[in-house]
Amino acid sequence: MLSIRTDQLKTMSLEKQRLFERQMIDHLAETYPNQIKNRGLDSVKLKAFVEEGIFRSRSWGITSTAGIREYLDCRMIFGSGFDLEGSCSWAAELLADEELSGQEKAEGLAWHLTFEVNWEEHPDG
Repeated sequence: MLSIRTDQLKTMSLEKQRLFERQMIDHLAETYPNQIKNRGLDSVKLKAFVEEGIFRSRSWGITSTAGIREYLDCRMIFGSGFDLEGSCSWAAELLADEELSGQEKAEGLAWHLTFEVNWEEHPDG
């Protein structure tokens, strides 16, 4: 019988987290190269941007990989504090709504990105 120790499970979980972070870094680098350059995000800063974004998205209850990706896309397009600043009051209201699940919040972000963004203002998105 195969037995997995607790420390092995932790190691596997950390590896899975690192892989997901790498996938999100790659996604942002491929999708938003101009915004990354304009913000002066080198590889170290981009990694920190992703790590903080994952942490903050989870604090809003967004835990799915697709939901976190939507959150990171919004961070890149609207700014790191888009969920806290007055310029994106729609996001602050959506994310603070305790009646919505994390999935519903992620869907709201995706909807906004798809239908409400003026892409002339955000051509790199």
